Amino acid sequence: MAANLKRAEVATDDVAVYDGQRHLGDLIQGPCGVDAVLSDGREVGRFPNRAAASTALIAAAKATK
Repeated sequence: MAANLKRAEVATDDVAVYDGQRHLGDLIQGPCGVDAVLSDGREVGRFPNRAAASTALIAAAKATK
């Protein structure tokens, strides 16, 4: 699964997470950690790093499929 994920960098430290062509959500870097937000706008949570945030985002996206 992880091999299919693509990250699109934007002008800030925010990262969009995709599974193939499907947009799963975004990782938003803030001063107190990384926020994971599903593509429909629901917040997954705040995490200490991108690895933890992306893992939680992927799990939440699969659970709401």
